[in-house]
Parts: sequence; C-alpha cells; structure tokens
Amino acid sequence: MKKTKKPIRVGIMLLVGAPASIPVVWLLLQGCMGLLAAASSAPDQGAMVIAFLVFIVWCVVAVAAVFIGLLLIVIGATER
Repeated sequence: MKKTKKPIRVGIMLLVGAPASIPVVWLLLQGCMGLLAAASSAPDQGAMVIAFLVFIVWCVVAVAAVFIGLLLIVIGATER
C-alpha cells in the first residue's frame, strides 16, 4: 500500500492559512464599511453589526480550521 503525505500537507496549509486569513477579512470588511459610509450621509448601525458578526463567524471558522489542520497532521503522522 502506497503511503501518502497529503494529510500532513493539507494540515499545514490549514494551520498556516486559516489564521492568516483573519486580518484579510477584517481589512475587507473595513473597506466595505468605508465605502458604505462614503455612500451614505449617516453611518448605518445595522451594517456595522452585520460586518462584526461576519468577522466573528470567520474567526470561529478559522479556529475550527486550525483544529482540523492539527488533526490532519496527527492522522498523517500516525499513518506512516
């Protein structure tokens, strides 16, 4: 049976990529909020709340991806 290193590679990509995506999402949301504020005369509180909730959900997804990455690394290491 051929051994594969794919779980380890995918695990490392998740471990590195998921936390690195958090600042990118934050900057994208800030840019969207800036465009929204420039387009309207008064800042919309509802849009700010939705943007914050999107950011919180993304953080939870990123933390889950880190744990999945660790699990894949362990699976790949024990498979050898």
